[in-house]
Amino acid sequence: MKTIKLFTILFIALSMWSCNDTEGAPAEGSEEVLLGTWNMTKAYGGISGTVYDIPKGDIVWTFNIQSNTLTVANNHNPDHFDGALASGTYTYQIVDAVGETPCTKTLVIDGNDFGCFSRTDTGLTISQVHADGLMLDFVE
Repeated sequence: MKTIKLFTILFIALSMWSCNDTEGAPAEGSEEVLLGTWNMTKAYGGISGTVYDIPKGDIVWTFNIQSNTLTVANNHNPDHFDGALASGTYTYQIVDAVGETPCTKTLVIDGNDFGCFSRTDTGLTISQVHADGLMLDFVE
């Protein structure tokens, strides 16, 4: 009887331990969150609250975490949209957040603080909302 109880407890413990949905997910604020090629699909917020829908493939960001570079291919030029970087290669770094931000690390691209960044169920979000900036949504 004791053997059955012990086996049952061991089985339950192992089952709970193996059901970890964060397994393999990059840690919040780590460079692995950025790794890859990202298509900007939406930019919104700022003081005006304007929403810009961007066709997939028009603005593509590729992060290289070995060289700390961001390569941007920007083929999107609608009127009144200045929320994207021009095509080119930029250096980036991840720094400790300063001031009142909802995150502990922020993304700095060529000396400009782009704010918090995180993986979502659908892709990547970069947010300057805490400073009345834009929120940028990306998909792979």
